[in-house]
Amino acid sequence: MTQPVDFTPALISWRMSLDQARARIAGNNIANVNTNGFVPQKLDFAAELARLRTAATDPATLRDAFAGVKTEGFATVPETPNSLLGSPVNLDQEIATMISANTDYQSMVTGLNSYFSLLHLA
Repeated sequence: MTQPVDFTPALISWRMSLDQARARIAGNNIANVNTNGFVPQKLDFAAELARLRTAATDPATLRDAFAGVKTEGFATVPETPNSLLGSPVNLDQEIATMISANTDYQSMVTGLNSYFSLLHLA
């Protein structure tokens, strides 16, 4: 009889990588606020979730999908520029994205710590 595979740490790690990518992309958008011709980007979470769903059809594929989690290579899409502000980057929105990504990341760290604490008790 095979033991079920627990993907909890891998899922949390994947989510932390997404949060890190969101913060990096928002930081890049903020850094280029005054760059002529710059097109702000945002993380395409739907594409990443679809990729994960596709990998989840086979446990071996899912394991491989989590094996190389990196903050580079996530799908991004151009943001719709806000022409009313005179800049393609909405600083308030980008700062809110960074705060949200950092808060989500901290929550995932807390969840991972709790998970490992429970494993330690078992």
